[in-house]
Amino acid sequence: MRYILIILFFLVNCIPSEAQWSKITSFTGSSVRDIEYNGGVFYAGASNGAWKSTNAGLTWEFLSNGLSGDALVTWDIFFDSSDLWIATVEGNYKTTNGGTNWDAKSSGIQIGPGATKRFCYTFLRNGGTLFSGAFSGLYKSTDNGDSWTLSGIPGPHSFVDAMYIYNGVIWAGRTNTASNGSLQRSTDNGGVWTPVQFFGQFNPEVFCFHETPDNKLFIGTGHGVYFTSNNGANWTQRNNGLSSDPYNTSITQRGNTMFTTTTFGGNDVLRSSNEGIMWESIGDSLPFLTDIHKLLIAGDTLYLSSSNGIYKRPLSEILTGVSPVSSEIPDKFTLHQNFPNPFNPSTTIRFDMPVSGFVTLNIYDISGRGITSLINENLNPGSYSYNFTSDGLTSGIYFYKLSTGEYTEVKKMLLIK
Repeated sequence: MRYILIILFFLVNCIPSEAQWSKITSFTGSSVRDIEYNGGVFYAGASNGAWKSTNAGLTWEFLSNGLSGDALVTWDIFFDSSDLWIATVEGNYKTTNGGTNWDAKSSGIQIGPGATKRFCYTFLRNGGTLFSGAFSGLYKSTDNGDSWTLSGIPGPHSFVDAMYIYNGVIWAGRTNTASNGSLQRSTDNGGVWTPVQFFGQFNPEVFCFHETPDNKLFIGTGHGVYFTSNNGANWTQRNNGLSSDPYNTSITQRGNTMFTTTTFGGNDVLRSSNEGIMWESIGDSLPFLTDIHKLLIAGDTLYLSSSNGIYKRPLSEILTGVSPVSSEIPDKFTLHQNFPNPFNPSTTIRFDMPVSGFVTLNIYDISGRGITSLINENLNPGSYSYNFTSDGLTSGIYFYKLSTGEYTEVKKMLLIK
């Protein structure tokens, strides 16, 4: 038995494994502020212009033709029908021909006191109104960007860096903590803005918004992650597992798994399978990144834009929670052997259900003590998988048990760290 364990240890720990996070950008030496996916094409807003890739980031095409200087420093990419917009340090630009030509669209957006450029950051459309966050204030346009007027959140140092529509209300997040109202909302399409207090002592930066499938609004802030389920009347903090001073810049989700990023000294990527009740790091193998800006899920991959380019990681390595793997209905209950086995740090457990029912999937140690409950819910007929991560567990033999109303089975798995 001793020699078998030695061999297994060598197989798991000494044979090189596939890299987890990998860098994909080919325009080197550039910070990537924004990444988007539209119509099978990736777009990146970087410090040296806007770019696109039609082959998942293997090669990139330069889009900011005719632009130069600070007009190349791109903060946001925005798709508005067939038009493509970019927000830059120099101002806003629009192209109607995929980047061959660009038109300046900043008339009315002022250069604020103490600034030398317009510094535009973000876009949002609500019906016939287009919004743009800039250094000197939040602006709106009713003529598709030909002219802009101030919209209730003035500057200088306005820093409206994120906007979102939730339950018919427009929300604006600011990254300026010196003035009141880093989080504001408008119920009249930008006519009046009302500050919303989510943290009582000061106004932490608000970097991003995310709406969950069960209609909660999450915000990533300079004081961690918060959510509301009653349109901002009450807020709940979800910081368990984050660093002591978290700056959460992006939140996204696939199925039951939520992902977030932290920056400014606590650089990391984290996940949660319970809407932030507990976060765990998945930033292993990433280099130190001065700034982490945005997460994007496209297909079966999680992408990350940062001060050092774009990185990616397969979702199959990092998803938690139960996920359907086939639309076909199996003819019998089956609990499959986990793979890989032995494993470190994660393994996939698959099972088949010919009928709907209440399902539990639990993990036990070798003494029979319950370790964790992975599934405890009703499931429809189908084949499912669960990606189990061994965080906090020591090497050894464990058991996983699947139970339904008419079927129970137990299998053994081996963790070697």
